[in-house]
Amino acid sequence: MRYCLIAFLLASSILLSSCSTSKQLSNQSNAIASPLAGLSKTALYKVNIKVYGDFFSGLVLFKYNADKHDYNIVFLTEVGLTLCEFYWVNNSIEVRNASSLFQSKMAQKTIAQDFGLLLNHPEVRKQLSELEYKNNDNVRYTVNDQMKPLKIKKKQLINGVVVNLPSYKNGVPEHIEFKHRGIKFSMSLSLLKQN
Repeated sequence: MRYCLIAFLLASSILLSSCSTSKQLSNQSNAIASPLAGLSKTALYKVNIKVYGDFFSGLVLFKYNADKHDYNIVFLTEVGLTLCEFYWVNNSIEVRNASSLFQSKMAQKTIAQDFGLLLNHPEVRKQLSELEYKNNDNVRYTVNDQMKPLKIKKKQLINGVVVNLPSYKNGVPEHIEFKHRGIKFSMSLSLLKQN
């Protein structure tokens, strides 16, 4: 009788574990594309920036160089004067040129880090749920079915940032919104033209 009870418990535990409805998450196909990976040449965005209650607007031009696999990002006034120029290569961004109107190192660094989140090809280390991933830099990605980011969260001790990318047009985000916590800084980009 005891052997029958042990055999019954063993068989029922095997049966229950094989019929479990919990979904196993695999790390095989979690290659997240960078939000601007669909950019073939250029994308021009209208940018609105709000810093500590002050409001600024301008243009941002993303230029992709397919030969070198790098990006040139130009931050312009609405009249067309270059405020700042960033250069992206090998997953790092640097300020290449800044006008006398845009000499704040903190603003340059914050905007460079924000643009870096759009251009970085993240190496995912952990899958948190079906559409949420995390890498070693404490950045979380919420993606759509095509593995394009819809939300990027970067947590830092003082200045974290949330990037919302609600929709894409021809592989490029139509609207991008950056919201920082810790500093009163938000930046909104709306796609004007894409080549």
